[in-house]
Amino acid sequence: MDKVFIRLLEEADAAVSWKWRNDPKVWKYTGSKPDKPITYSIELEWIKEVLQRHNEIRFAICEKETGKYIGNVQLTGINGYEAAFHIFIGDKNCWGRGYGTEATRFLLKYGLDVLKLQSIYL
Repeated sequence: MDKVFIRLLEEADAAVSWKWRNDPKVWKYTGSKPDKPITYSIELEWIKEVLQRHNEIRFAICEKETGKYIGNVQLTGINGYEAAFHIFIGDKNCWGRGYGTEATRFLLKYGLDVLKLQSIYL
């Protein structure tokens, strides 16, 4: 346990995440993929836009040992009662290490205990 820490997503994260969004191996497991190549500028504008949404909260997943940003976990469609859960480990070197499990536990606890949601769905 305690392999990762979670912090709010930041505009600066676009410098890393735009590369993940162009990797077909990463998108193979997400169920959707961009319909065009994603540039740094496109990713930065997207992050700026989603950080302004009042019914979403987005976190960066970071490796505790190194501080390295490795993925995202978020709740969207928050309506005071329920929200949708999303997780994304973009750094393929971090797959299969339990980081997603820890991030999931954090976000579920946050949604239920802090936001007082009654339902979180995937």
